[in-house]
Amino acid sequence: TTETLTRLSQHLGEVQKSGQELTQAAQTMQAVLGGPKSHGVVGEAQLETLLADVLPKSAYEFDYEFSSGVMATAVLHAGQKLVAIDAEFPLDACRKVVEKGDEGARAEFAAAVRKHVDEVAQTFILPYEDTLDLALMFVPSESAFVELLLTHDEQGRLDDYCRQKHVLPVSPNSLHAYLSAILVGLKGMEFEENAKRMLAGLEDVKKQFGQFAQSHAELGGQLRQMQETYEEASRRFARAQTALAATALAEPAPAPDAEESEVVAAEEVPVQASNNGA
Repeated sequence: TTETLTRLSQHLGEVQKSGQELTQAAQTMQAVLGGPKSHGVVGEAQLETLLADVLPKSAYEFDYEFSSGVMATAVLHAGQKLVAIDAEFPLDACRKVVEKGDEGARAEFAAAVRKHVDEVAQTFILPYEDTLDLALMFVPSESAFVELLLTHDEQGRLDDYCRQKHVLPVSPNSLHAYLSAILVGLKGMEFEENAKRMLAGLEDVKKQFGQFAQSHAELGGQLRQMQETYEEASRRFARAQTALAATALAEPAPAPDAEESEVVAAEEVPVQASNNGA
């Protein structure tokens, strides 16, 4: 019995030690994941997965750097424009609201969100960088997203403030819906581009057909002129041939004999004499 109790005590000590190690590991993980930087990393991982699952690779870029040196978590390609996405939402402030549940924590959360919204608007809405007058703020937690929608302070509702700053907060679920709508728009843009190329091709064919019609008309005119010239030459040739044939068939007039010549000469002499006498 004593031996059994000893073994049981040893096992309980090992279990307690394992429990302490597990608790320490959990606390370490919580400390790591509880920091703002780690929340950003988690948000970026979620965002990258969502973008890859919904959009084609050509429709977005991750870790996009603007010419000014500003780095966005990601950008969406909207035609010739860009839409920046931020994934650095202050989840720590939201966690404090959940843990404490008092007005002080909620006020800190509202202040943190307003500050972050200002940073997103100033950093990622850059018309000179070809961005739209809009930026997306990714909230990686559905509960934090709901908390944002429900929170208001003396300055008003947080979601109203986001709209005023042209910053659109999105959760994983709502972003998926937005991305699906964007995908439909991209397909529509692709169809429009294909239609434009087709119309351009038809215009080119129309132009070539017009040039062919003009060349055909000019060639027809030249052929008609050649035909008229040929017919005129044929008529002249026929007239010349007819005249030549008539000349060949005509009989020459008979020459006068000697007696007729003498009579004519005798008749002409008095006439000439009378003319001289006059």
